[in-house]
Amino acid sequence: MKKALPPEELVKLIPEGAVLMIGGFMGVGSPHRLIDALVESGQKNLTIIANDTAVIKNMASGLVLMETALGVSVEEVLAATGTPLIVAKDVKPMNIDITA
Repeated sequence: MKKALPPEELVKLIPEGAVLMIGGFMGVGSPHRLIDALVESGQKNLTIIANDTAVIKNMASGLVLMETALGVSVEEVLAATGTPLIVAKDVKPMNIDITA
């Protein structure tokens, strides 16, 4: 059986100028370790296509809505999830710039 590669090894397989499509379900299925490895690598000139509508963190107090996609309201996220969420006081649009 083949083993999964660590994120640092996967990043080496992504060429400059690549287009990456990442998914997830409100952040739960997003490839956070790969995204972090891309940021740490300093990789440039990537196009990221993402389909998430929100970032929800599992905290001691419960599920907290932290960020929404551009053009998506808090109310739309609440309706889409159908789950009781705590809305952070400072909900902001998702930060999608990984070139910093």
